[in-house]
Amino acid sequence: MSLFHQRQQGSYCRYHSINNLLGRQICTTIEFDKYCDELDSKNNFTVKCSKNSQEFYNNGNDDNIFGYTMKKKGINVRMTGYDFHRKLDIKLDDIDLEDLLGAFAMVNGHVYCVRYYNDIWHVIDSLNGRIVEVPFSYFNNKKIAFIFVWLELDILTKI
Repeated sequence: MSLFHQRQQGSYCRYHSINNLLGRQICTTIEFDKYCDELDSKNNFTVKCSKNSQEFYNNGNDDNIFGYTMKKKGINVRMTGYDFHRKLDIKLDDIDLEDLLGAFAMVNGHVYCVRYYNDIWHVIDSLNGRIVEVPFSYFNNKKIAFIFVWLELDILTKI
């Protein structure tokens, strides 16, 4: 997968962050809205709650819109979330770099991704006109919530 930078249209930062993290467009905004509604129904939320908000659901599984959308498209991932104002820094030693795509990031109601590509961290923000390289220490900003994402490849794919 290569770097991909889809610019934001409307209030679809979560949608664009998924495509930017995966390096290609995996669904349309119409499909994304449908997945938001399905997720609301699955979790007994008010209908259109997810679609009309910037909910982050930082719970590290496919019960958030990120994992749910990828799963609907046949992309299996595992996730680990780090909330705002965490007390401890995120340490590189705690992050398994094998099969790591990067992370979703949220600050001030906006979501973007930080992609791990060719051993370099890249902020890909749908509101920004360019991709920016950042050091791993970027993840120690405790005002930003992160969900790290790894591809779950089956054993035959890894061999």
